[in-house]
Amino acid sequence: MGILRLFLALSVVLAHSGGLFGFQLLGGQIAVEIFFIISGFYIAFILDKNYQFRLKNFYYNRFLRIVPLYLLVFIICLSVDFFLIQINLIPAFSPSFWRNWAEFSIIQKITILFSNLFIYGQDIFYFLNYTKLDGFYGSTSLNNPAYQFLFITTAWSLSLEEWYYMIIPLIYNFRKLLIYLFFGFLSIKFCTLYYDLSDPWSYRFVLSEFSLFIMGILMYRFGNKIPKIHISLSIILIICSVLVYNNLKNNIIYFLIVIINSISINSLFEKFRENKEDRIIGEYSYPLYLVHYPVIVILNYLNLDLFSLNKTVFSVCVIIFSFICANLLLKFQIPIERIRDRLRSEL
Repeated sequence: MGILRLFLALSVVLAHSGGLFGFQLLGGQIAVEIFFIISGFYIAFILDKNYQFRLKNFYYNRFLRIVPLYLLVFIICLSVDFFLIQINLIPAFSPSFWRNWAEFSIIQKITILFSNLFIYGQDIFYFLNYTKLDGFYGSTSLNNPAYQFLFITTAWSLSLEEWYYMIIPLIYNFRKLLIYLFFGFLSIKFCTLYYDLSDPWSYRFVLSEFSLFIMGILMYRFGNKIPKIHISLSIILIICSVLVYNNLKNNIIYFLIVIINSISINSLFEKFRENKEDRIIGEYSYPLYLVHYPVIVILNYLNLDLFSLNKTVFSVCVIIFSFICANLLLKFQIPIERIRDRLRSEL
């Protein structure tokens, strides 16, 4: 499913950069949520085949998959900001972090640094306000949102993945429990859409988003009971979902697109499971997703007139530089992948 994963990553990139001639593929929200379904499917496959009785190896493997690349990008962003401060310029990635650092309590500093370093809890920052007097507090309206203290704001989705990786292996073998949890979390998801709750409740709330991860597990578990559709039809359905999304955006269309892409997962997995080229293409999805927003921040910081005049030119530049950075990140990942391969060989 490497091609689908890269397609979803590009959908997020175009959503954040402005699109090509106003065209944004699937849009950022739906793309991320389909990523969650794919993650659920993949993790079910991995647990079933490799790590069912070796959870320590599973957690270590997931840590190596996500955290080292993220840490590298975070350190680069932190270093760029520190350099800009030294030459008396405004920081690019998190001006609020530097501006408020001196007034944070010790616990606040540890919390912010921990989330920035290891991703955990970054989703929670989207539900909090911050003031010097009250510190961090929950509120229905975010006037001074806490996520301004994060350096890579798109990593909130990785935080949800980490919660999922931590919890799901512990309950994976309890099928009935998974089904009950799925319908329970799905009802929360329906409520956020029915009552038209705004972001972050409609999009980043861990309980509602867990329904998508578990949907991926169920697609893997019961996929053999669902009639598989031909690969060509899967591709046609995905293309149609793009066209529909760009013309009709509402909750019904949202669910149709999620269902269409979910049904396609089994067919795509079976077709490309042993395809080396597809796997290589898919490897670009995570570093591309990780690095694209820092690239956008830097290009916006440069404030070039060419970008402000033409969103398509800006999006093309974002895609090109993001792919270059993603390629460099993949080279950094090579020795880490050797460790992961060694872990798998020990099973």
